[in-house]
Formats: sequence, structure tokens, C-alpha cells
Amino acid sequence: MTMRLFCVIGIGLSGLVSLFAPHYQVTAEVVSSGFMILALAGTLLIQED
Repeated sequence: MTMRLFCVIGIGLSGLVSLFAPHYQVTAEVVSSGFMILALAGTLLIQED
């Protein structure tokens, strides 16, 4: 749960960076894609009891 929450916050911050600093848009997309993959892996692979 904590890792997925961190990933959601990271995706949101990447979105804010791409809005307020458009010259970093590609970097923000790459970083948010990495966070999305981590969140997906955390959801599918890590089973919580």
C-alpha cells in the first residue's frame, strides 16, 4: 500500500511539473511512466494479507 501511494503521489507531482515547467515534459512523462509500472507491479505481484 505504501509503495502504491508513493507512486500515485509521484505521478501527480510529475503531472504538476509538466504543467508548470513545459520544458521538462518528456522527463516528467518518463518518470511518471516508471511510477505507473511500479504501481502496477506492486498491485499485481505483491499480495497483501
